[in-house]
Amino acid sequence: MVIHRIKILCAYLLLISIGIYLLSPFSSSAAFAASRGIVVRTQTSSGSTLQIKLYTGYHALVVGCGDYRAGWPKLPNPVDDAREVALTLKKMNWQVELLEDPVWDRLDAALNRLITGPGRAKDKAVLFWFSGHGHTLEEADGTKLGYIVPVDAPQPAQDETGFMRRAIDMRQIETVAKRIRAKHVLMVFDSCFSGALFSMVRAAPSHYIEEKIAAPVREFITAGRENEPVPDQSVFKIVFIQGIKDGYADLNRDGYVTGEELGAYLQEKVINYSRKAQHPQFGKINNPKLDKGDFVFVLKRPEQSGQSSTTASDLEAEKKRLAEEAARIERERQEIEQLKALIDQRKKLETESRHLEEEKLKLASIPKSVTAPRVSLRKKPLKISYEMKITDMLKEYDFFEHSRNPQGSFENVFVDNNDGTISDKATGLMWQKSGSSTSLENRDAKNYIKRLNKERFAGHSDWRMPTVEELASLLAKRKKGGVHIDPVFDSKQITCWTVDQCDPKGWSWWIGAWIIDFKNGLITQTEYKKQGTGSFTLTSDSNKTIYIKAVRADK
Repeated sequence: MVIHRIKILCAYLLLISIGIYLLSPFSSSAAFAASRGIVVRTQTSSGSTLQIKLYTGYHALVVGCGDYRAGWPKLPNPVDDAREVALTLKKMNWQVELLEDPVWDRLDAALNRLITGPGRAKDKAVLFWFSGHGHTLEEADGTKLGYIVPVDAPQPAQDETGFMRRAIDMRQIETVAKRIRAKHVLMVFDSCFSGALFSMVRAAPSHYIEEKIAAPVREFITAGRENEPVPDQSVFKIVFIQGIKDGYADLNRDGYVTGEELGAYLQEKVINYSRKAQHPQFGKINNPKLDKGDFVFVLKRPEQSGQSSTTASDLEAEKKRLAEEAARIERERQEIEQLKALIDQRKKLETESRHLEEEKLKLASIPKSVTAPRVSLRKKPLKISYEMKITDMLKEYDFFEHSRNPQGSFENVFVDNNDGTISDKATGLMWQKSGSSTSLENRDAKNYIKRLNKERFAGHSDWRMPTVEELASLLAKRKKGGVHIDPVFDSKQITCWTVDQCDPKGWSWWIGAWIIDFKNGLITQTEYKKQGTGSFTLTSDSNKTIYIKAVRADK
């Protein structure tokens, strides 16, 4: 409902922005006479006039492509636009061929019919209209070549060979324009692309029709520049029809709309109505024998009955009506702005509501039975000398370990506290989300933990190193991101210290510590050599990158 009202409003604004304008009577020389053909009155710089029989008639090939089927987005309006253009031209007594959603061979055949049929008559005026997708490809020398895209042409990024075989490039269009023998040819593309076919020049219409318009010409108009999005609701089409049917493009008010006038009118109005989103391009073919004349639309004047039917009172009434219409449209515009604000507010509320629902689902995913930790793990450090004790511990808690208990499947219940910590409701422990930023030796662990507590990391001062049981509870059965640990944790700390020691050799000058390798999912040992000061250092053959991930009881 809101979208429908916006469309209606845009159409009204377009009409009002054109201005309060009433058609004045056209020159009688613009009248159509079957016996005389299409005659125009030209003017010289000295002011003398000369009537020229310009055309024997008009012919148009109008093409609309919207039902794309090979990768291009479908366009709902180009076919309707083409129908509207065709109907407008028929009402202006043109011969029109309408082609809807053609595949490549139908479009190619229609262009050939245009060349060998109506285009053979030298005194014909020929118009080609295309609405649909346009595309631009860059050649080896940097030249940009435009293409019009029939409905069966694939996307070049997906099938470049198929695209080149079915799409019609601007060099082919140039060939078609030159093979048509008609005096004047105008090609209009409600698409955007670049191309080296013609020199893009801003239209500069003269103040009167000059005799030189009778010279041959090939003129081109595009709806925009390369990569400018052409809206599906075509402003270009609306302005084009208003320009030729209602006479708005008759800039010098002489009863004719020339190609140059139409180009100038489209450039001015479409840029304005699209708020500079579209910049129509007008130009003539880069050929000295085909760029001197100008395409001419002869406008029909309304039937006269001895005197003008437009009076001063009519003008005042029309002004009043348009003023009232403008006021009504302004009221509707304000209503729509209010609706848009309400819609934006509703979207924000819906987003917030969705976030709340997601949080509820996260909370709901926590088992109801987990109101207290499912397991209570040892917190005090031990010296563990027997391999069997590690295996027994893994099986007791059903912890995964790649070598000793690969079937383990302990279920954690992790909650991100958003302060650099992760709580596990299954064990009642709070962990650092990451851990030490660099590898540390075992003897540096005490200083690292001391610094965490001094700084009250995450608001706590009871951080400590984990026991092998506590750290083993983090081993995940399946690798995620290359490590056996839940992605809620930082994966940098792939190997971490525990506080538990081991005595692999039974020698007083050697001592070891249990570590957990999250990369391989293993609990293993590393050896230290006792120094005279009582500290320990890594032996050269056990040099590993080992981090600290601190833990505390989550009260």
